[in-house]
Amino acid sequence: MYMPPDEDCNKEPDYEELTPDQRRLAERMVAAGGLLLPENAEAAVRAGFCCEYCGTNMLGSVDVYAGWHWDHIVPKSKKGSNGLANKALACGPCNYIKGKYNPRRFAGPDATRKELIEVAKAEIIRRRARKQRDYIDRYLQVLREHESAGSEPTLTQNVNSPGPLLACA
Repeated sequence: MYMPPDEDCNKEPDYEELTPDQRRLAERMVAAGGLLLPENAEAAVRAGFCCEYCGTNMLGSVDVYAGWHWDHIVPKSKKGSNGLANKALACGPCNYIKGKYNPRRFAGPDATRKELIEVAKAEIIRRRARKQRDYIDRYLQVLREHESAGSEPTLTQNVNSPGPLLACA
């Protein structure tokens, strides 16, 4: 279930090194016995527990937390490292939509982590919009098929809603 970003997720993420307080929080998270490895806890704290691509609060609900992903900003298949600097906290949809997209290809070899994330974010937005258009086109096709069959489905007006677009009578 998609949760819109909360106020904490609207702040500018910290793309640089962790502060001593952030590092202590990450160490406490690891010590608490969760599923986080030390470097993943550091990445989560660095991101403010928000998807670094869309701003979804990864602690907003159990469903969102269960969809927590570690994205390699530059994919390992494109010679990206497995180190902390190349990891981004991502929600499942953003990680899925980004796929093996390599932001370094467009940002250049000297791009900073922040620049790579911004390029990837723009590509995710572009791909998400294309997927949404494709889904709406498919739903409209189903709507026309149902109309020709004599049933009366309705199309909701808010196409940005995370819920279903069609309700068939």
